[in-house]
Amino acid sequence: MILIILRQLIFKKYKIVKSSIKNLAIVASVVAIVYSAKAQSNVEFKKLEKSAFAAFKAQKYSEALVQFTKLDNLAEDKVRYDYMIGMCLMSTENKETALPYFRSAMKHETTSFVVNYYLGRAYMNQENYLEAGHYFQTYKEQLREYMNETGFRFKNISSSTINETNRIHMEKTLEDVNSFISLCADKRAEIYAQSK
Repeated sequence: MILIILRQLIFKKYKIVKSSIKNLAIVASVVAIVYSAKAQSNVEFKKLEKSAFAAFKAQKYSEALVQFTKLDNLAEDKVRYDYMIGMCLMSTENKETALPYFRSAMKHETTSFVVNYYLGRAYMNQENYLEAGHYFQTYKEQLREYMNETGFRFKNISSSTINETNRIHMEKTLEDVNSFISLCADKRAEIYAQSK
């Protein structure tokens, strides 16, 4: 009788060990599949990101918008693509929908001060001239501060002084930011006069 009980215990223990090894193999396989899928997903994500920036640079804003929106939905860091989505929207007929994306991008610590310019433009598109003027003024002050800190001058642009994206934005916006500030002040005065 004792021999039978002992034999059953050994057999059960063998089944448990065999079962544990089988389970361990299954878990290891699942981990390998998940890791492989994540690596493949990362490669596809990087391809999509590269394609989105290429479309934006080629001024294919609608195409870039679709791709940046996909990236935004896939990314853990949602704010990372908000600025680019806002930029695409500002470059299409959907300008009025860009504001929430710029506001979200503004919360990210690595967002360039240039977002203030586009926040000003987005508020202008919504005819909120008080906020627009505020963001244009903030942009102008931060640009002036940046230029003083870096010794930046448009005549001596070098890639070590400023990255290409900021250089393009600064050249494009520096000339017209003062006129936007004046326009916002005029519009605010006009609205105030009409409300009396």
